[in-house]
Amino acid sequence: MIVQDHIKIQNLYYVFLYAWEKFSEGRSLKLEIDESPDLPNLMTNMLLKSVKRIIKKGLHKDYKSKLINEQFIKGKIDFKKSIQNNFQITNKLYCRFSELSVDSILNKIIKKSFLNLQKNQKLKKYLKEEINSVLKFFTDVETKENVSSYLSKFQLSQNNNYYRLPIELCKMLDGLKIPSHDKGNYVFTDILDDEIRMSDIFERFVGNFYKYEQSEFKVKTSEQLDWQFQSLGGDLKLVPKQRTDITLSNKDKVIIIDTKYYKKPLVDSFYGQDKFKSEHLRQIATYILNMEDELNNNKEIEGILLYADAEGSKHLDEDYRWRKYNISFKSINLNQNWQSIHGDLLNILNH
Repeated sequence: MIVQDHIKIQNLYYVFLYAWEKFSEGRSLKLEIDESPDLPNLMTNMLLKSVKRIIKKGLHKDYKSKLINEQFIKGKIDFKKSIQNNFQITNKLYCRFSELSVDSILNKIIKKSFLNLQKNQKLKKYLKEEINSVLKFFTDVETKENVSSYLSKFQLSQNNNYYRLPIELCKMLDGLKIPSHDKGNYVFTDILDDEIRMSDIFERFVGNFYKYEQSEFKVKTSEQLDWQFQSLGGDLKLVPKQRTDITLSNKDKVIIIDTKYYKKPLVDSFYGQDKFKSEHLRQIATYILNMEDELNNNKEIEGILLYADAEGSKHLDEDYRWRKYNISFKSINLNQNWQSIHGDLLNILNH
């Protein structure tokens, strides 16, 4: 993909914020984009600023079970343990009770992420110094497990939803780190080379962008479509469901957008000429036909295959008529200024 220059880093920042549905919050963080030479440094900067906001608001607390051995009763007496330790002689009872503690899963994720970032060889010195300063607020948080283990246990709710942006950042940073040659230290892989992860981010970015930045169409993501199969003795439960990436609709029109993130969106034909991938054509055509069966009305249906521009590949702006449907192949240059990206995405709906 295109080199991460200043513009690309800033755009990736916006792409992630839309993907995480935290665009407004992220824009208000006031990051020093110029001081972030790459994505890990930028994301660390984001994480620090978002965590500082949480500290001002107050770290999330969970109830933790505690065991004490005192002469007074607090909570429930642990008779078995008290008897084993001769409470008649010591005049002390073992009691169990719960109290609020900052040693919560959410704070464990953040602290462990910061500890890992300190081991990153390419992280800016001033960021490591800021991490040390922030970690003072996490002194009572224990981190005996790795980030992925804690991530598998956490749940966001209305009470702690203000943690969503830092948790998404921790999740991303943990997925990018790999051990370096120096034992105990880490380096980061380039997320732009990870087609699977970037495909998911690009899809969520485009879907949420259209949710927030236009009002002409109602936006659905992962809309389920049926194949319209009828059983002739076969088990219909074996037939998979189809899910569109993004569906935009109003009273007159339905637009199905299938997003793609590939280093090489086109393929070489036998004669050396670039061609669209056949499976992409079949996929969007199937979506359109099944959408028409489900709608059963006179709405116009259109399909768009939307790609992220890849380095050295042809920019796509191709429109076709297939049967009675319009199908377009478009690509977005993520290396231009953000205003142009914003405008290009909106223009795709009105081409």
